[in-house]
Amino acid sequence: QYSIPPPQHIFLYTLHKPVTLTVSCAYNRKTQDVTAAVQPILGEIVGDLSQTGATVDVSLNLLDDSGNVVATGDSHAVSVGEIVNAEVTGPHLSALGLNAFATDCWVTSKNDAADPLRWVLITGNCPNPEDPTFSIAADGAGQKMNFEVFSFTSDVTSTLFLHCKIETCLPALGCGKCASSSRRRRSITDPGLVVTREIEVY
Repeated sequence: QYSIPPPQHIFLYTLHKPVTLTVSCAYNRKTQDVTAAVQPILGEIVGDLSQTGATVDVSLNLLDDSGNVVATGDSHAVSVGEIVNAEVTGPHLSALGLNAFATDCWVTSKNDAADPLRWVLITGNCPNPEDPTFSIAADGAGQKMNFEVFSFTSDVTSTLFLHCKIETCLPALGCGKCASSSRRRRSITDPGLVVTREIEVY
């Protein structure tokens, strides 16, 4: 399970009138009278935005043949030609009114998301048209996907690594749509969040 921190450069927020409270107290040593006052002052907020609420927790899970989540840190063993199932989810997405999307997913032979040797499953929310075995669909506030296991070499006893870039978005913003068919909307996630899961091929 991963937490999406607030974005570093792009913010989606609602502006409200900033309120500054000036608190003053007065004490008269001769009469021993005490007075207090709270004076609201409308003004301008100057400075950087910072997080004041909770982060958004999201997960990329591999699913076994029974549909159960493969524990984080464990690999999922399958044979070439079999189908791998995975899901994008989060424990509080529905309560927060958010949806989670895997905008980009790719497979490598190394535990390195930047490895140039890769097979792309989806990019910019658009499935790879050269891989008819890949499918992805909404599942509640998250997604479920599957694809056929393959090997990069003739040695079919290898390890594959599934990497997915995940974003969260308010449903009204229309996120999660293929970038070639509709204009991409701004998400409220850090665009650099990439989650990796390990697949053992035998």
